[in-house]
Amino acid sequence: MPELPEVETIVQGLRHCILAKQIISVQVRHKKPLGNLHEQEFKNFFRREIVQNIERWGKYIHFSFTSGKSMIVHLRMTGKFVYRSNSGSPQPAAHIRIIFTFNDKSALYFQDMRLFATFSLYPPHHTIREKQNLGPDPFARQITAPWFIDVVKNRKIALKSALLDQHVISGLGNIYVCEILHKAGIDPRLTAYKITRGQAQKIINSMRKVLKLALKYNGTTIRDFNGVDNKSGRFQQLLRVYQRAGKLCKTCGQASIQKIKQAQRSTFFCPHCQS
Repeated sequence: MPELPEVETIVQGLRHCILAKQIISVQVRHKKPLGNLHEQEFKNFFRREIVQNIERWGKYIHFSFTSGKSMIVHLRMTGKFVYRSNSGSPQPAAHIRIIFTFNDKSALYFQDMRLFATFSLYPPHHTIREKQNLGPDPFARQITAPWFIDVVKNRKIALKSALLDQHVISGLGNIYVCEILHKAGIDPRLTAYKITRGQAQKIINSMRKVLKLALKYNGTTIRDFNGVDNKSGRFQQLLRVYQRAGKLCKTCGQASIQKIKQAQRSTFFCPHCQS
């Protein structure tokens, strides 16, 4: 599933391609991403709409239009947007679910092989459900060591599981939490409420460094992720623990990376660096 760096890479690509463009037609090839919305209702929503802004909220993509309407998209496992500067150009190969065509004859194709992605539409001035109870962004000034300790002070779960909770900090996923805890030198099995102020600060510092580097490399492509230009991310070349079980740790060179299960998720860590 795309995490913060992948979603931010997509948002930046979308801004470059479709900002200030007017939608002239919408074609729905599969109704599953629409949820409970009727196909015609979905199409009518975008009539004469101009894309005003595109933002990332955690792992969500928020599209706002000049009318005040909003669309929220969660890509889930295999959702992706592919842009073509001319709607007459060859379409993406497969699994096209929705096509947005713009006034300059460009087109935005939404692909989703597994059909897990979701689209939500909101009228102007409406409370957006997905944003409620979403934790702060990892780069928000709100996130400090005392703040983090206070948030997890009653959490009797593993630290890694607390970091994956989108109500705590939004946008983090399995890949980056494994990498962040490794860089911070902290055991992912540590109970969240036992964290010290020093450990909390290490996590915050490592979180921002890892995410900034991942953004620089346009995210991680393990299997399905591609940007709007259909290019893969490159951060997978720099992963130090994720999916490296049994391989020698790149940091200490003294122990092999271990893999365990935590809350049905695979956790990768170095028993020497993170003891």
